[in-house]
Amino acid sequence: MIAVFAIVVLKRNLQAYGSNPFPPNYAWLGQAYKGNGNYKKALELYQQAYWLADKTGYGEKQAYADEVANLKLQ
Repeated sequence: MIAVFAIVVLKRNLQAYGSNPFPPNYAWLGQAYKGNGNYKKALELYQQAYWLADKTGYGEKQAYADEVANLKLQ
């Protein structure tokens, strides 16, 4: 139930700040989907976080790459 609430809140966060390329916004939503068992959607969001981290130079790029690799195994 908490993951469902987190998904709603974090989706609204992306809607409100969609023009701000802040990779953790996507990773946080991906984490919520993962916690809810939706690994496909989590993978998409972590891939987006990775892409943005690469584009913006955000420092968590490797962590996102690791999560993408782990989610591909699910």
